[in-house]
Amino acid sequence: MTNQERITVLVSVLVLSLIIGSGRFLGRADFSSSREAAFELGAIKSQESEVSVKPFDPAELGWELVAASSSWPARDSHAAAVFNGKMWLVGGLNGNNLSFSNGQVPYADAEYFNDIWYSEDGSTWIEALRRAPWHPERSQQLAVFQGKMWLIGGWGPEGGYAKEIWASEDGIHWNFIIPEGGIPELEGHELIVFHDRLWLFGGVRYSDRTLVNEIWSSEDGIRWERAVKSAPWHPRWDYALAEFKGFLWLTGGMDLAGNEFNDIWRSEDGIQWERVSGEAPWAPRQGHAALVYKDRLWLVGRFDDSTDGGVNDVWFTEDGISWQKTKFDPAWRGREDHKVLLFNDRLWLFGGMTSDWRWSNEVWRSRFPE
Repeated sequence: MTNQERITVLVSVLVLSLIIGSGRFLGRADFSSSREAAFELGAIKSQESEVSVKPFDPAELGWELVAASSSWPARDSHAAAVFNGKMWLVGGLNGNNLSFSNGQVPYADAEYFNDIWYSEDGSTWIEALRRAPWHPERSQQLAVFQGKMWLIGGWGPEGGYAKEIWASEDGIHWNFIIPEGGIPELEGHELIVFHDRLWLFGGVRYSDRTLVNEIWSSEDGIRWERAVKSAPWHPRWDYALAEFKGFLWLTGGMDLAGNEFNDIWRSEDGIQWERVSGEAPWAPRQGHAALVYKDRLWLVGRFDDSTDGGVNDVWFTEDGISWQKTKFDPAWRGREDHKVLLFNDRLWLFGGMTSDWRWSNEVWRSRFPE
């Protein structure tokens, strides 16, 4: 029996039950003649053709605009997480006040933030803190671990590279933590929870033009140990990391020479890594987002120096090996260093620097055709 036939039978039984049940309640459910019964069943049968179920097609993922200009200022390189039933946004920078040419951006002169915002619906945003207890910074990383939000890394013109860790149980009150173990000062890094540990993956230090290829982990967020001194991939920053089907997956990134990557790596333990693909079907990228949605791994957006800005393509995979592009590119302008979260069974995209070199405070969310 096909799915359509099963649905038809279920609907027929349901409607018949309602008819019989309502008749009993009114004291007239005797169906005294076969002709009356046949009439009732015929009425049910006439409704069968109305039932239809459209198969799910992830390639039909689309997007709709929630806010063209949110209440928080435009930015990229911000941190974001889902915590206590809310979406949270922290820090970043806005370069819309800058004058630059030939792709050279005087980032030190940009407006940097140490504010914290949250939303329960993606449309209305509340400023939880205008000034958090750390310096205004970009490229911080935020993760939810053991009932707290943890903020690590980043850089700002006032304080330089962040040396400390901050943790909060409510997003408003933050505890200052001096990490034990000597984790590096970074930006363009990744922070993720895997196997009940907090993991910190290397990035870049522009102050001495160093790419750090180490991997660190902690069981409590305070005491850290170096798990990998030098990861097997080419040193990079602004890559994307996600947990998918029992593995950590690392995609893309960029080195200090401006080379962008489209290789894929995975690990079952965070220590031993294997290269899944040296050249994925999607174009080399950095500043993109990676996350799991509908039992698939998704890559959203990218930066492309050849086009002077972001590109708004979206790719997905069921196994990390075979990739497919969505049928239609998103309506939002291509961008980099945006954030994408999974919240209330939708993907939500916030901010980023767009392909016209403008910083955004848009909010978009995913949708599928009905």
